[in-house]
Amino acid sequence: MDETQLIKICIIITFIGVALFFITYKNEFEEKTISQMIASEDGTKGIIYGKVNYILQNEPSIFFVQNDEKIKIFSNKKLDLNFGETLVIYGEITTYIGEKEIIAYKVIKQ
Repeated sequence: MDETQLIKICIIITFIGVALFFITYKNEFEEKTISQMIASEDGTKGIIYGKVNYILQNEPSIFFVQNDEKIKIFSNKKLDLNFGETLVIYGEITTYIGEKEIIAYKVIKQ
């Protein structure tokens, strides 16, 4: 096999890999309401929007956001939050001591 044949084979395999990626790719985080997240089973990931309603502690950050409903958010990172701020939260729903809460992976202030 010469060099040009190897290059052609590599290019073909690369195009097949890229095509398979786009065919099978599923976005991990989808926009959801707080109500939809609460109704979801544990482990469901989503993006929610809400206003800071109550700050329980700062490090790790535990706070409540409210939009259509209220839910507790837990973040391992220290967040500089203020009451009433609007946030976009990428997280996963879980149940802790019988209550639904969201483990935040990323929190963005708007």
